[in-house]
Amino acid sequence: MAQGVKRMIEYRCTDCDKSEILAGIVPMKACPQCGFLMEAVEE
Repeated sequence: MAQGVKRMIEYRCTDCDKSEILAGIVPMKACPQCGFLMEAVEE
């Protein structure tokens, strides 16, 4: 991967099934809907 290019990563809450796509890695992303931690989804 070229330097300076960020990967898009999907984060999904297993409790309420909300998902977000963010550029880069967020170690502990809290769900905006329920507050539980979201998990990174690898394709």
